[in-house]
Amino acid sequence: MTERREILHYFGRRLARFKSFVLQSIVILLLMSIVNLPLPLLNKVTFDYLIPSGEWVPIIWIGLIAFAVRAMASAFQVFQNYLIRCVITGMGHELRDSMVKAMLRAPYSDFVRGRIMDYTGRFTADVNKIENLVFDGMRFVVRPLGMISIMLVFMLWADPLMTGLLFATAPVCIFAARRLEGGLRHYEQVVLEKRQALQTGVSEVLDNIRIIRSFNKQERYEGQINENIDIYSDAAVSLAVRRQLMNNIVQIILLIPWICLVCVGAYRVHQGMIEIGDLMLFITFEGLVRSPLGQLTYFVSKFNADLVAPERVKEVNEHPREHNGTLKPDQCHGAIQIENISFAYDPSTPVLEQFSLDIPAGKRVALVGTSGGGKSTLMNLLLGFYQSQSGHISIDGNKLNELDSSWYRQHIGMVFQDNPMFDGTIRNNLCLDRAYTDEAIWDALERAQAADYVHAIKTGLETRIGTKGLKLSGGQRQRLAIARVILRNPAIVLMDEATSSLDSATEVQIQRAMDNLLDKRTSITIAHRLSTIVNADLICYLEHGKIIEQGTHQELIAKQGAYYKLYETQVDGLL
Repeated sequence: MTERREILHYFGRRLARFKSFVLQSIVILLLMSIVNLPLPLLNKVTFDYLIPSGEWVPIIWIGLIAFAVRAMASAFQVFQNYLIRCVITGMGHELRDSMVKAMLRAPYSDFVRGRIMDYTGRFTADVNKIENLVFDGMRFVVRPLGMISIMLVFMLWADPLMTGLLFATAPVCIFAARRLEGGLRHYEQVVLEKRQALQTGVSEVLDNIRIIRSFNKQERYEGQINENIDIYSDAAVSLAVRRQLMNNIVQIILLIPWICLVCVGAYRVHQGMIEIGDLMLFITFEGLVRSPLGQLTYFVSKFNADLVAPERVKEVNEHPREHNGTLKPDQCHGAIQIENISFAYDPSTPVLEQFSLDIPAGKRVALVGTSGGGKSTLMNLLLGFYQSQSGHISIDGNKLNELDSSWYRQHIGMVFQDNPMFDGTIRNNLCLDRAYTDEAIWDALERAQAADYVHAIKTGLETRIGTKGLKLSGGQRQRLAIARVILRNPAIVLMDEATSSLDSATEVQIQRAMDNLLDKRTSITIAHRLSTIVNADLICYLEHGKIIEQGTHQELIAKQGAYYKLYETQVDGLL
């Protein structure tokens, strides 16, 4: 109960920001309820006075008045729905905005574990459910309660006995009907599961179309998808039949209040206790009350289940943020000091142990060694994606965990092995929404050995490169990534196996681009191809989270240790 109260309070505060729309909606609601009141009275006047008198002109006027009342009520309802839609659209916008901010600032470890990717479904489906919950709350709680309250006062004044009969039977029957409809939820869930299985199966087949065609297995997977289609179709037909049967039963149940009113009312008319117009008055009221009562019970019956979505969205918005300091020095020279850091993803398996390294500003450092030696982990620590369990990293003498992460990352550039690109133009992918002159962009492309192929494209910088840059080759994407970092002009550059998946000719071009990029900058490069780091100022050989050798290329070759063996292996592979 406390948790539910917290959730309602959390979203109530957000809803309060739109209180002007909510108040206007309530005013419209009251007007709708008042406008509907003349309808039962018009029925009473018609049956008690006009029909017996045989005067048809007043009856026509009554019809016109009833039409005008209905039209006015419909107009009020349209305007109220507009106001409610303004509320839920604004609230949904705020929720999605806050969710994006929370996800983009979540700890990097949560992305690695896939937890943040699990949140993406909440960004759409759960926010939609919250919008529907608020919409239903305004339509099926506020509006029905207002209408029922106003009509109840008038009905009690008109005839307390008939009012008691109506409110004794209608809520019970409507609640019973809703409970019966709730029995369909299991079958609806089955249909959703079968539909999801079908969608997943189709998506998996289409994602692996190259393998399927290469092994000529189209017919096999076509049969597999058809089997899933049959299962889903059977479940959907079963649900449709059950739903139609249930609807018929519900309609019969909902007739009970009307039958009770007609029977009791007819008896009282026969006994002379009420007029026929009074009976028609309450039959009309029964029709007006049935809808809001049904809406109210519908909302109550599904309210607990609908609270799951707000809880899930609240969890995203309150997700822990990554660590962020507050220090913003005037400038960044790029000197890096790593002092006795230790780090482990799993406490039982340390990745880095008492690791230390001093990198003066403007020096080139290369990291080599066996897989699992801690090279990529060190890069993640330098980017601030993880926090070391002990020791610290300093930039120009300032501890990394005390620096403002946005300021720090403005002064650092990263070139990955497989550089991600966005579905946009070359210009957008280079600038990433920052303003650069065309002259600066072309200069960066020239230094990244990418200007020639961009010039060769008719649309040049405005060329769209497709999702993840799939319209470009690996080497072209790599050179664009280098140009992007050159444009940024950072003091520190990190490169993670930037040439490992490229052919030799492309590697030469990338190496030239890297030389232009790293000129007069502090850099740390992870490399498997030792030919790309022979000019590094310092090469460190990592094994089991420790530096076992360090020096220049010539010094390490002369030692004939681990680095020499790795170099010899690569040279022998070329012979």
